[in-house]
Parts: sequence; structure tokens; C-alpha cells
Amino acid sequence: MDLTPGEKAVLAQIGAMYREAAGDQLLRALTGQWLAAHYGSYSTAYAALVAKGFIQPVNPQKFKLTRMGLSAIGAGPTAAAEQPAPKARPQPATRPKRAVGARRSLMSRFVGSMLGRR
Repeated sequence: MDLTPGEKAVLAQIGAMYREAAGDQLLRALTGQWLAAHYGSYSTAYAALVAKGFIQPVNPQKFKLTRMGLSAIGAGPTAAAEQPAPKARPQPATRPKRAVGARRSLMSRFVGSMLGRR
């Protein structure tokens, strides 16, 4: 389904909200992100997303994403099935351990470093 740039922008904002807290979302939190100059176009895009079935209003203050909306933002059950299982991380190479010896004193290390010895 083709989406307008405004609908994509609103879906991206909803996706960010959904990643922070899944479940029902507050309409006020969404509209609070909209600039006053773009409020009209974003509200039209929101209404179009409701009409297309991406969003379902719960009540006048809340809405939720439908399955189609979840898959559009990449959080649906089909998106989880498509992601490959995480690979095992390779273990970093361990350094060979030095033979444990008596540690030199601070003064001997200082003098050694001044003379160029290690």
C-alpha cells in the first residue's frame, strides 16, 4: 500500500513511541510532537492512517496500532519471524599470562624508565 510522506512521517513518530512503550498510545503525546505549521497536514495523515486501517482509535485520548500498522513500523509478528536468530559472539582472544614475579618498586620503575630500560 502506498503511503504519502505525511503518513510515513506520522507512522515513524508512532513507531518511535511504540518502541519506548508498546501498547495503547496517547494521542496527545503524538500531537505534541507536531509543529504548529505542520499540524494540519499531520492530522490529515493521521486520519488517513485510521481510514486505511493502520491505526485504531481506542477512545478520544488513545489509539493503538493494528496488525497492519505494526508490520508497517517493523514491529509486527511477521517482522519478528523474518529476523534471523542472533549469532553467537566470538570470544576475544586471551593474552598469554606473564609469569608472576615480584613487582618492582615505584622507585626502581621510575629509574628504569629514565634510563630507557623496561
